[in-house]
Amino acid sequence: ASSGTLRMLALMTAIYGEAGGNLIGIEEPENYVHPRALGAFAAHLLEARSRAQILITTHSPLLLNYVDDPAVICIVHHTDDIGTKVVREADPQAIRQALDASGFGLGEFHETKGFGG
Repeated sequence: ASSGTLRMLALMTAIYGEAGGNLIGIEEPENYVHPRALGAFAAHLLEARSRAQILITTHSPLLLNYVDDPAVICIVHHTDDIGTKVVREADPQAIRQALDASGFGLGEFHETKGFGG
């Protein structure tokens, strides 16, 4: 099996594995994964959030497009004077309206500095 297939199997095991854990952390799930498989994985992530808190780190606009929910996104900012700060969008409904008006996906919107910029 390819490294992407093995990685996806490991991620799916983390999501659907034993019950009891309430936090699942996954770093950059897009690495080595085919874009279509990433879309299916995002659907599983959204379904699994009813069973566990899921923390994903990503640099992938494509994954953000698949998630497509501004309310679940946090942006990490780092500056020398303040340090690292995690910020949730104050008005996710306004982001949704901007996405609908622009035709952008969430990832594209973030890339233009519209979200978390």
